[in-house]
Amino acid sequence: MSESPTNIHGRKGGRGIRPWLLIPKVLSVAVYFGALVTMLAMGLAGPEPRHEIMLAILERVALPAVTAAVFFGVALWVMHFKALWRTRWLRFKLIALLVGLPILHLWIRSLLISIVEFPDIGREHAISVVMRVGLLIVWVVGIIWLGRHKPRLGQKVKPARQPHPT
Repeated sequence: MSESPTNIHGRKGGRGIRPWLLIPKVLSVAVYFGALVTMLAMGLAGPEPRHEIMLAILERVALPAVTAAVFFGVALWVMHFKALWRTRWLRFKLIALLVGLPILHLWIRSLLISIVEFPDIGREHAISVVMRVGLLIVWVVGIIWLGRHKPRLGQKVKPARQPHPT
């Protein structure tokens, strides 16, 4: 039997908990985005969109997926709170999520509920549902881009510390 290699660099083995939090976060964002695209496709599919199914997708797929994404995102944020809080992109993303997510979801959900309860207004407001879901998809793409590319947003980068001369 061969012996395990000796750690000569002094680093801990493994990658810690970050991958175990990052993988479910990415998967939940993918499920959320897929649910929104499915709702958009259902709204564009035919003359009689299935608003009941769209409401069920919003409540039973999209909402739990975005809740899981937020949970895992907060867990990842807590690991490096001080360093991440100093970045403008994260503060902008958090404000956009705190303000935009509830407003856009309630805006779409209220219209879907009124269409399901009063089917006679469904034809008149079908294009409104499609436009609202499309706006939510554009907003989600912006949030995903912000988290992926992490722009500085005018923030100056501090120069690296020079090693202390010995």
